Amino acid sequence: MIRLKKILFAFFMVILFIPVLQQNVNFIDVRKLDGAFHAHGNPKFYIKELFNGSFQKKYESFINDNFGFRNTFVRLHNQIQYSVFGKSTAEDVIVGKNGYLYEEKYITALQGKDFIGEEKINSIISKLKFLQDTLQKINITLVPVFAPSKARFFPEYIPERYKIDKNAKTNYDYFIKACKQQQVEFIDFNDLFIKSKDTSRYPLYPKCGTHWSVYSFINATDSLKRYIEKKRNIKLNNIIYTGVEISDSLHDPDCDMGKALNLFSVPEHYSMAYPKYYFENNSYKIRPKVLTIADSYYYGIFMTRIPKFIFSYGGFWYYYKQVFPKVNNVTPDINDIDVHSEILKQDVIFIMNTECNLNYFSSGFIDDAYVMFKYGMDYYRQIKDSLDYEKEVIIMEKNIKGQKEWFEKVKKQARDLNRSIDEMLRENAEYMLRDKK
Repeated sequence: MIRLKKILFAFFMVILFIPVLQQNVNFIDVRKLDGAFHAHGNPKFYIKELFNGSFQKKYESFINDNFGFRNTFVRLHNQIQYSVFGKSTAEDVIVGKNGYLYEEKYITALQGKDFIGEEKINSIISKLKFLQDTLQKINITLVPVFAPSKARFFPEYIPERYKIDKNAKTNYDYFIKACKQQQVEFIDFNDLFIKSKDTSRYPLYPKCGTHWSVYSFINATDSLKRYIEKKRNIKLNNIIYTGVEISDSLHDPDCDMGKALNLFSVPEHYSMAYPKYYFENNSYKIRPKVLTIADSYYYGIFMTRIPKFIFSYGGFWYYYKQVFPKVNNVTPDINDIDVHSEILKQDVIFIMNTECNLNYFSSGFIDDAYVMFKYGMDYYRQIKDSLDYEKEVIIMEKNIKGQKEWFEKVKKQARDLNRSIDEMLRENAEYMLRDKK
């Protein structure tokens, strides 16, 4: 009996010692976690920090982030939560019926919880109409593009706890209505996807991804090409399709949420289609300069060779904040370029947003461009600070809405003070900006 106790004691000591050995020697190569993580480094020792307790906290954070086999234990925990309880440990990722994965903000948008109001949308579309007409006079085509939404495409797999009211007012529905009422020309991939859902030969959405499939966005790009040809009465270089590869090994970004779960293996999924294509050998010399202001839905298109080989590249302004392509391996900020001059260089400008980002449609581009072309650059420079501040407020409001507990507190404040939620939300956003500065 005593011998058995000694063996068990030795066994548990070895078990406890192995992570320490791994942390210091790294004798087994452990797979990194997917996603963006900031691991705390080994803190420098200062007597002052030891006595005020801050060194201990920093060292505890360092140990928590760097102990041996941490990534393996994280994956084990995540796998248990997913396989046993059907839960996701990744931020904003929801496990739906039959294992379909969603980002919660798309469900929230479908519910209409982020609806910004008819008056605000009408104002945005009114500015957009002015810009569309004004730029058309100088032969620049400006078109809003409504990218699809997985929650709207696959509502049947959304968990029951999310009540979907088909009559709820949503940003997407009212943006489309306002565009039609004010005669703004637009492209609606959301509607096209839903109509093609039962007839498409290949999946338009992956089970474990949040964005449209590779097959979808390549075909959508071909549609944008044909739109430009028709709108501007030109002929562009052709994409020649040679076939489709059906693969169970998913290409990026068809499993972006599945990877974000950080399990031992990606969740169960169906095979996806990957078109094979090449470009005609510059058979047409006309190559319009195309700029796209967009959210992450355009990123897949940007990473293909299609814009490079068909268009004269005008750029990709990611959330109207970062400017691609990079310059000397550095991503310029939108404030580092002359936006007005860049607009005037373009032949075509697409403003692409998916449904969950319509509450901040165009990320402030329309507001800036409207002032530039309506009132001139002198006036724009005078009020630029106030425009930038308004963008910051809207971004902070969106951040608050994206955090359930915080937004619930804002709602409670509004009820307790007999104020509107919008008023309370703005006050909280402005307070946070003041505190941040």
